[in-house]
Amino acid sequence: MLHSIHNILRMQNNIVFRLIIGILISFNVSAQCPSLSPQSPGAFPSILPNASVGLNYFGNSTLVFARDTVYSGFTLNIDSIIISSISNIPAGIDYYCGSGDCIIYPSQITFSLPRECLSYSGTAVNINQNDTMVVHLEKWISLFGTSIKLDDTIHLVLKTLDDLSLNSNSPLIEPKLFPNPTNAKFDILVENSASVTEVTVLDRKGKVLQRIAGDLIEGGIVLDQESGLFFVDILYIDGKRYQTKIVKY
Repeated sequence: MLHSIHNILRMQNNIVFRLIIGILISFNVSAQCPSLSPQSPGAFPSILPNASVGLNYFGNSTLVFARDTVYSGFTLNIDSIIISSISNIPAGIDYYCGSGDCIIYPSQITFSLPRECLSYSGTAVNINQNDTMVVHLEKWISLFGTSIKLDDTIHLVLKTLDDLSLNSNSPLIEPKLFPNPTNAKFDILVENSASVTEVTVLDRKGKVLQRIAGDLIEGGIVLDQESGLFFVDILYIDGKRYQTKIVKY
């Protein structure tokens, strides 16, 4: 009798543990990705902001997956999805997965379609001739007790342009962050603050920490986080973006 009660309690604890892990994974992914509720699988956005050769770059996209797939006439649940690699990513740009290990377990994400947040950062070193990146996936399913790997891909577009060609039509002087490094507060120095639509501050993993409307940046921006490296994304009214970084000591 005591043995049976012990087994029941252990099963209950295991269920609670799985629920907690599922909630944490869902929160971790959604915290780093743009807030969206897609109804179908795909990449959002599939076309990333352009990178400029020689300048710091940061971007992210949310990959959304189906929970099941059809194999040999059977509709089967997908046990796990692995992002194994990304080919044709611009030289100098690296990618990071919000989950840390680039493995998605659809059964653990109960509040939405399975998803993964991909962040891209670095400094492009040359102009890419082919701007289509290919995300390579391994989808694992089970059929009659046998694990089966299905290969799949998702395509994204990331252009790298010459710095002069990217900014030649813009009347703006390159923005500066001052002071940099900073102990908390910094200012964004631009030729015309009215030309800035939005400023986004992100951590090294791509998590959005602050979004500030362009008309509010004249008062300065305060970093409440602990010391470290942060990215600042500046969006102009003409659609151009400038990515830079700031250090808090």
